[in-house]
Amino acid sequence: MTVFVCVHCDDLAESPRSDALTCSAACRTAAHRHSEALQRLKAIAAGSHIHPALILQARAIRRLLPPEDVQALAAGQGCVTDKRIRAKVEAVYRQRLYTAAGIDMHKS
Repeated sequence: MTVFVCVHCDDLAESPRSDALTCSAACRTAAHRHSEALQRLKAIAAGSHIHPALILQARAIRRLLPPEDVQALAAGQGCVTDKRIRAKVEAVYRQRLYTAAGIDMHKS
């Protein structure tokens, strides 16, 4: 699974697709109808020669990981597609989901 920030609603989401830009069909439709954010994202991605989905994954990393991990990534110690980084982001994301749902993962 890939954790990312939806280009339309700006919420954290996950998808089995590594190129996901939106969290749902409703956001996908809205993003194309009101395309300012989508066009801005695509312009930044084109100027950087990277896929727009990687920018959204990086935004998720900034929201979920502690600042020292984000700074290490910025210093070139790993990358958005690194399996260890992805696993850590997914674990933090799932923990937040469980907490929001009132599920204690530490109970036996």
